[in-house]
Amino acid sequence: MFPISMNKTGLIMTTVILVGAYFTLSVASPLSMHEETATHCDKTLEDQNLPDRKDCARYFRCVYGRMVPKECPEKMLFNSAIGNCDLYYNVECVQRLEELEAPEDDLTEAIESLTGRPFVKPSKTPRPTSSIASETSIERNSFTGETSTLKFVYFPHESDQSAYYKIENGAKILVHCEAGKVFSFDLEICARPWSV
Repeated sequence: MFPISMNKTGLIMTTVILVGAYFTLSVASPLSMHEETATHCDKTLEDQNLPDRKDCARYFRCVYGRMVPKECPEKMLFNSAIGNCDLYYNVECVQRLEELEAPEDDLTEAIESLTGRPFVKPSKTPRPTSSIASETSIERNSFTGETSTLKFVYFPHESDQSAYYKIENGAKILVHCEAGKVFSFDLEICARPWSV
């Protein structure tokens, strides 16, 4: 063995490194709160997102060999091609959700009378079922029409371009876009005015 000479600074740095390594190894992992729902994943998949086979709006993040459940924001689904959440119309989701199929007596007439435009029923592409709202302010109103089994239906406000209505489980909800954004009827999201 070679003799090691160490000055005071070297001793302090070595101590800091050893103490840091000890705390890194001994501190409880933040995954402990997800232990009951997490499953193991190969460490080669570390920090990668993996699709949930049962729900297109959910996915798993591989963290320290564990699959941590995550959920995409509203109107987004997990896109395996990019390994992240994406707008629902960009995602090919094979999952069939019965709750997304509208009955014959739907809200088409009510929507058309409020918007003054023909209403095209949404495609059968599943949409996220998250109730997380990314908008800044939401005001709930009762809707006096027939209930729909569609999870979400969106249509513009009568006079305010930065607001729209969201029909969720038969309830009419007034939603305001973030400052500087307007509602895009075609994209069904709030966007910059020049992109609509």
